[in-house]
Amino acid sequence: MERLVNRMERVAGFDESPHARRQRGPEANARITGATAIVLLVLLVVEGLTLASINRFVLWHLAVGIVLIPVVILKLTSVIWRFTRYYLGDRRYRAAGPPAFLLRVLGPVLALSTLALFASGIVLFVKGPGAPPLFYDLHKASFVLWIAVLVVHVACHAPRAFRLARRDLGRTEIRRLRHRLPRARTRQGVVAASVVLGVGLLMASSVLLGPWTSWIHHGFP
Repeated sequence: MERLVNRMERVAGFDESPHARRQRGPEANARITGATAIVLLVLLVVEGLTLASINRFVLWHLAVGIVLIPVVILKLTSVIWRFTRYYLGDRRYRAAGPPAFLLRVLGPVLALSTLALFASGIVLFVKGPGAPPLFYDLHKASFVLWIAVLVVHVACHAPRAFRLARRDLGRTEIRRLRHRLPRARTRQGVVAASVVLGVGLLMASSVLLGPWTSWIHHGFP
């Protein structure tokens, strides 16, 4: 188990030195979480714009939703990783401290509402406009809960997420901090790969947009 943990941490950008890992583990995790959050926020803004006229922009809504899936999975994975390492007693993550109490309370709610939102959305994407009303209701209800919690989450995390993402993206910052936290490009590549994977997933499943296209052409009754 320890060997698996060490390997996963090296992929995330941690040094193999035990002393270095004590310092770099939580920081590397925080940076990839922050960078993923920024990409996720941009895509969510685009997704939100489609709600201005969901009937007209339903294809865009579905397309961006599919692209979001791997990015959301990466974000949840990085957050769950930090959560489990902290509560399993990892000294590095213990030293970094827990999130604020409110965020710890809202975290599971945000995660569960995200899963409900995307799971119901995937069912609607696959089933088409004729999907059972239950999934429409679940998608709408989970969205209301999700957006309420997300607003608080973004308000609390956005400034720090931008700072963390900049540490890996800024060239000067990379040169200055590379001896402290290498493999910035690896973390950037993981985040970029999640977006590319989302686009590939959309292309592979584009045939499922057919029923929705017909629905639009028939005046979306």
